[in-house]
Amino acid sequence: MAIRFPIFDDQYVERQFIQLQRPLFWWKKARDLAEAAEIILRSHDRTKQDQEKGRRYRRMIMRGIWQGIIHPLNYEPAHLLYALAVENTLKGIIVGCDNNLISPKKLASIIKDTRHDLRRICQDGKIDLPASDLALLDKLTATIKWVGRYPAPFQEKDLMPVDPAGKRDYAGLSYWGTDREDTRELYRRLDAMLKPLLRDMYSEDVLVMPERPRRHKRKRSKPVEQ
Repeated sequence: MAIRFPIFDDQYVERQFIQLQRPLFWWKKARDLAEAAEIILRSHDRTKQDQEKGRRYRRMIMRGIWQGIIHPLNYEPAHLLYALAVENTLKGIIVGCDNNLISPKKLASIIKDTRHDLRRICQDGKIDLPASDLALLDKLTATIKWVGRYPAPFQEKDLMPVDPAGKRDYAGLSYWGTDREDTRELYRRLDAMLKPLLRDMYSEDVLVMPERPRRHKRKRSKPVEQ
């Protein structure tokens, strides 16, 4: 049986680019990122429980954290994955509410010109969220921009920014507070907002691999019996 390879021409690339902008693929990418984050968090949660059995070791960990020698496990990369999952979900909601944003040549400016500013994405996409969620989005924005990737921000003022109430707080998510559970809950709620926008699109959002035109085989005529 001969293997037929797809024809990767300009028309194919354009069609695939359009397909990949649809809400289904934003949702799938967000789900993959969230699942990867949960794998890290569950693994380190078990490790943390084992570590907390010894008071002496716990005091050493705390002292190392505050001295900047060590960080508590591997939470920041997991927070980065969750922040990216939230960003993908927000963009999927925006595209799902307005399919005219899907372009054959480039992403819409409302999608690509955001600089990972999740609060701005919500405002531009007219996604209504309470003030507590917007404050959490600011922390997730900082996680994407530097907390989850670099040891220090680009500017000193970004390390512990001042909130509207005049209080200083760490730019990223808290290690021991409720930020992690709040992020999980926010992602679940946004995911629930996106899922209804996927209806009637599963058949369209399948990556179609074009095939080469089949050659018609000549039917062999049976020998005439004499």
